[in-house]
Amino acid sequence: MELANIKYITHNGKSLFEESCIKVPKYGEIKTLKPVIVDDFLMLSRDIENIALLSDYIKKNYLFVPIRRVNKSKQEAKSFPSRILLEITSKCNLNCTMCPRNYLKRPEMHMPKEVVLRCIDEIDHYGVEGIWLYNIGESALHPDFKEIFEYCQTKKRLGSLWLSTNGQELSDEIMDMLVNSNLTFLNYSVNAMNEQTYELVSPKGNYRRLISNLEKLLAKKKEHTKMGSTPWVRIQMIDQPQAFFEIDSLQRADCFIFSNGEVSFCDTDFNGVNSLGNIFSSTIQEVWSRFERIKELNLEGKIEDLPLCKNCLDWDL
Repeated sequence: MELANIKYITHNGKSLFEESCIKVPKYGEIKTLKPVIVDDFLMLSRDIENIALLSDYIKKNYLFVPIRRVNKSKQEAKSFPSRILLEITSKCNLNCTMCPRNYLKRPEMHMPKEVVLRCIDEIDHYGVEGIWLYNIGESALHPDFKEIFEYCQTKKRLGSLWLSTNGQELSDEIMDMLVNSNLTFLNYSVNAMNEQTYELVSPKGNYRRLISNLEKLLAKKKEHTKMGSTPWVRIQMIDQPQAFFEIDSLQRADCFIFSNGEVSFCDTDFNGVNSLGNIFSSTIQEVWSRFERIKELNLEGKIEDLPLCKNCLDWDL
């Protein structure tokens, strides 16, 4: 679930924000609200019902509303994914309690730089809706992170560029690079709202560094007059028992490329058990073409034939 400030949601180039919009809904209330449909740049979908929905939230004086991002895919080849999560590393400096890395059976490794750059070239060749430079792992730990990120800046058809961080490794140099780039989204994982809870959720982390780096990052955005514009900094916190009481203070278009080269179509397959192939020896397009059979099984009502999908409640491809 993602929330957005109504002030930054635009319709026909204008914000519908009103000064009366001051209400911040509680988490329990948020879960009952229908999301407003926007694109990656918070432009409102022109569907009449969607416009009416936002207008209703404004009448109720909401400042933050749930949103769902929907974009027109830029892909041209049917056998190529529209969104790609490129895991440049599966290594992390934290050991958070809710992370799938606790059950990771594949190697923790950095994807070789030459493979990463080759993937970026192929993705740019076909054109996609968006590329996520992360999956499981802290991307900033990759020894060639800066070069990889700057290489993405030279491409024109990667769509929205996403990055995620736990905030522990954000040096001044990295912050300046991110703020002055074409990065669209930066997911910033806070995991808790106080130091004691953070130690339970992320025992290897430093909460004071987490918050200090966040404040410094936002200050740099303001310094570069980029408040209210990209890169959007998305503060995220996972709903889990340790932090639940602090929260208030298939359309399967995604292609997951793991650091060991294995490719899957689902985030629950974080060990790559149902790999479609490996990009170390094949192109992304060659591997992804095998996904067509998965979609056929879904249309035939036989998706449960796959062990991965047998007990899943979210397998609408």
